[in-house]
Amino acid sequence: MAFSEKARTYAFEELERRRASADDRAADYRDALYLRFPALLEFDRRIASLGVSLAKSSLKEDFEYDSVMVQMREIQGQRARFLAENKVAQDAGFYFCERCSDTGYREGKLCVCAINLMREYSLSEINRVSPLELSGFGSFSLDYYSTDPKDGYDGLSPRKNMANVLARCVDFARRFDADENLLMMGDAGLGKTHLALAIAGEVLNRGFEVIYCSAANIFKKIETEYYEESRSTQTIDSLKRCDLLVLDDLGAEYVNAFTASVIYDIVNTRAVARRSCIYTTNITRLDTLETRYGEKVSSRLTGCCRLLSFFGADIRLMMK
Repeated sequence: MAFSEKARTYAFEELERRRASADDRAADYRDALYLRFPALLEFDRRIASLGVSLAKSSLKEDFEYDSVMVQMREIQGQRARFLAENKVAQDAGFYFCERCSDTGYREGKLCVCAINLMREYSLSEINRVSPLELSGFGSFSLDYYSTDPKDGYDGLSPRKNMANVLARCVDFARRFDADENLLMMGDAGLGKTHLALAIAGEVLNRGFEVIYCSAANIFKKIETEYYEESRSTQTIDSLKRCDLLVLDDLGAEYVNAFTASVIYDIVNTRAVARRSCIYTTNITRLDTLETRYGEKVSSRLTGCCRLLSFFGADIRLMMK
């Protein structure tokens, strides 16, 4: 799974803070032991002195390396026996993560503690711009959708349609497949964002990186970064790289040649890399989608996505 640079920075800054705190606690513990057991301080001083001798004199031709190492092992053995006889714990569990000693790596791979911190950052970023904690599958109710087929399309009532859509979304989240995409189309207030966020929460909890963003805000940010002196690509690179991208309210952004090219770049790059996306839009017709973004973008969107149609009465008005 790929985490953003911001998530990695957050995780390893936190791990560095944890290590510093552990070192402080270890130093306090060691000082307390030295006060209680002066002999232990003497052992450590002798070991340190021999270590310095090894470092300074190892390049000398007449340096008796084996002799010094014998002394080192002998003192270390005496120290170990002293600790055992006095029942002194050598490792008092100062690290937050004992598996990796708060380094973030274990046996050359990211430790689960680092992954959890990156996931925590990703979750906080989504919560910062969206009500993720209020948008789980459990809080999605079909009661607001009409059971009358006359309120729907082709004899399908809004409630029956949404039951199918809900089942599709639950299935998508629970068997998250990096080669599946959803295009949620329908009028405002029908639950598109709610279900997109419900999927995001489930996928995040399974350990994948998820980025949620509104189209209006993210494309403005990408354009600003592009025209800065540094011509940064950090934001668009993150959108291309994450395991699941939720691009909400497509169609609300200002469309120009730059925006259209960015949308195609994101959609196409992720499709080729087989990384999942969820796109939501209040656009209700495919021909309108093509008129707004052009045939190239429209065909890429509809060609790589499973279409989920939302219809019925505006739930937000009913809940007031």
